Amino acid sequence: MPLAYPLINGNRYDFSSVELNIAGALFNGVKEVTYSQTLEPGIVRGNRAQVIGRTRGPLDSEGNLTLYKLEFQSLIAALQALGAPTGAGFMEVPFDIVVNYAEVGQPVITDTLRGCRIKKYEDTGAEGGEAIATSVDLHIMLILSGGLPPIAGKQLLR
Repeated sequence: MPLAYPLINGNRYDFSSVELNIAGALFNGVKEVTYSQTLEPGIVRGNRAQVIGRTRGPLDSEGNLTLYKLEFQSLIAALQALGAPTGAGFMEVPFDIVVNYAEVGQPVITDTLRGCRIKKYEDTGAEGGEAIATSVDLHIMLILSGGLPPIAGKQLLR
């Protein structure tokens, strides 16, 4: 259903509208969160120059978190605790991220990033009074956008 414009009875979502639950814990010291999915169709040409069909293609998901240094250390500790029974290091431990968008007068939207693992992390800092932050690249198995899966049928592993 299209929105009525101008939006009079509520605010648009901004970063203060976001609540992040990472590996089962609420994190407030998050500077940025980004995530995306691609479903790249395969091309079927046969013996023609023109495309005669396409396949569903592979679904790939990725994302990035930027946390302040203290929160990143908390995440490492939480992941190490989750992975301790198997002996896995914190970069080998899968975890979920639940991103809730909530604003007065608007519906709550929940995106779920399933099966995240840390691929890379990098400390970043700037001259002056800005806090040190850690940028974390994520490998994500599946993103449910607003609770909806990106693909249908038996292809979807839950």
